[in-house]
Amino acid sequence: MSDRVKTDDKPIEDKLKEMLEQGVAHHRPIVANAELTLAFLSGNQYVKYTLSSGIAPISNATHEHRIVDNQMLPAYLWRREQLFKQKPVLTAFEGGFEVADIEKAYAASKLCDFWRTNSNWLAAEKEVSCWNDVTGLSFIAPVWRKNPWKKIKNSKLELVDKPDESPEGIINFIKKTETETPDADVSFDVYHVLNTFCYPLNAKRWPDVRKMITADIVDMDWLEDNIEKIPSDIQAVQPEDINLAALERINNFVSAEFSLMSAVNPLEKQYLLLQYRERPCRKHPKGRYVVTVGGKTVRDEELPYIEEARMIDPRDEHNISMGLIPWFSMDMAGRLVPPSPMELMRNAQIEYNELLTDEWRNRKAVGRNKLIVERGMLNKDQYTDEHGELIEVEAASSFEPKFRRGSPLSA
Repeated sequence: MSDRVKTDDKPIEDKLKEMLEQGVAHHRPIVANAELTLAFLSGNQYVKYTLSSGIAPISNATHEHRIVDNQMLPAYLWRREQLFKQKPVLTAFEGGFEVADIEKAYAASKLCDFWRTNSNWLAAEKEVSCWNDVTGLSFIAPVWRKNPWKKIKNSKLELVDKPDESPEGIINFIKKTETETPDADVSFDVYHVLNTFCYPLNAKRWPDVRKMITADIVDMDWLEDNIEKIPSDIQAVQPEDINLAALERINNFVSAEFSLMSAVNPLEKQYLLLQYRERPCRKHPKGRYVVTVGGKTVRDEELPYIEEARMIDPRDEHNISMGLIPWFSMDMAGRLVPPSPMELMRNAQIEYNELLTDEWRNRKAVGRNKLIVERGMLNKDQYTDEHGELIEVEAASSFEPKFRRGSPLSA
């Protein structure tokens, strides 16, 4: 089925809803793979995943002992430490030979270093690397975020037609005005393929992606802090729309540090937040950025950083105009979403657990003492397996109990 929305006469809210449904259906195998990897990282490694029932334990009707030695988690933590063991130095180079060019480059280098250290730039890099190891693809989005609790005063000088005359008789054609605006600074948001959908859905390379949708579930407190004008008729997500049973299964197998989503409070209203980004095209020369909350549009405008993106990449060959910077776990031809490092470790982890389990069973079978008796000859209540395993055989004539000592095993 094609993922293109051909009905251009539909309202943008209906178009985004249709695109989201197609994206969710297309991403089901990707989400399943990521959830299974997170379960393995959490130590639940005798599990499987089906699209119909989600994560489920592998049946063990005989209650056999199964060993798990989680080697994936130390590898995951080791990669985090190695990636951020050293602090990179961000350097800007002058574009000319003037002293002013050198000073601007130096100031830009210091500014970038300050941003990375004091804003959430570094935290965003660490978070995106975590998602990369699990999902294979994640994104960083630079945003200009306002702080509604902190105001700054801005002074502005304007040339006026009618001058002011001071008591001393001084005529002034310049008027100074002061305004208070919320403080703002650069911040960074992190997205991943579990809640981000790239269109066309069959895109094989990042430059082929034309549109993107990110989906989140937010509450009213978040909306009041981040949305200036909230429509009064926004629709809350209904409890039946959230698969609470699936979330409970995920949280049962995925530990809290890797949890995909916190528990949903059914008593608190939740709202679906969609952000739609479209690359510049003939219809929208400066792209399009749409935000909907609860099925209502709260923003519909041009892409916020289109001019800056064109300065860096005039032909948009690297697809940065939408404001989402992709981070790939590896390069793989023909796949937009490459396999993640932790995903590639799952089969090796399964084989390792099976080897340890077989070794344990073999040591138990060979190394333990055994007492072989006829069935009914020995009262089981009067014998414990402290000195060996009791094995009962069918009654036979002139059968004498036998005690077989286990073979010595090396450490």
